[in-house]
Amino acid sequence: MKKKILYIVLVFLAGIGAAFGQVTGKVLLDGKTDHSGVKVKFVAQTPSAKTDSTFSLADGSYSKSLKQGNYLVEFSSIDYKPNRYNNGNIFQYLNSVVLDNTTLYLLSNYLSGAVSGVLKKGNIYIVDGDITVLEGDTLTIEAGTKIFVNDNISIGVQGFLKANGTLTDSIYIQSSSRLSAKMSTYSKWNGIRFKIENGAGEISYARLTDADRLLTVSAYSMRYITKNVLSISNCVIE
Repeated sequence: MKKKILYIVLVFLAGIGAAFGQVTGKVLLDGKTDHSGVKVKFVAQTPSAKTDSTFSLADGSYSKSLKQGNYLVEFSSIDYKPNRYNNGNIFQYLNSVVLDNTTLYLLSNYLSGAVSGVLKKGNIYIVDGDITVLEGDTLTIEAGTKIFVNDNISIGVQGFLKANGTLTDSIYIQSSSRLSAKMSTYSKWNGIRFKIENGAGEISYARLTDADRLLTVSAYSMRYITKNVLSISNCVIE
């Protein structure tokens, strides 16, 4: 009898800290219909937790049994910028839970430094460092393009910015915090700053939001302002 009781106690103790339930969710690859192969890594942050990982299926779904504890959740896939769940905040796992969807974006769609050329319709771009359209260069933003700008980042224009949406297909430039379903208020970026000695721009049918100061125009003298034209029409600025 004593041996049986001891055996039961040992089995019970061995079960403490075992998987408590399932963590499920979806991770999506922007621009793709097959979302398989994304690595989802649960990184332990407390002694009771255990680092583990899994991979997404074609519909982006994933599922993993985990021990109770605190975790960081990391997502990674070739050609896409890695991301962390809920902006890298620690997630406390105590029971079965469904995590909010996470989206990964192509590395080539992250912008910083000098930019020019064309930002293509239907794409999502993320500005994660200050960008500048240099003197003599032109940046064209096609109708339907969405641009999300990180905190305290600015868009500088020393050349020419051409951002013309349409009545039915606007251009969006707004805070990247809007990409997170967990955010109830949106962080601020630093706006678009025009230096129009040698260039300017035209913006139409665009929605510009979430910046401390959305548009700033500067020139060495008034003659540049009259010579080089900045045209803004049919826009929502808030």
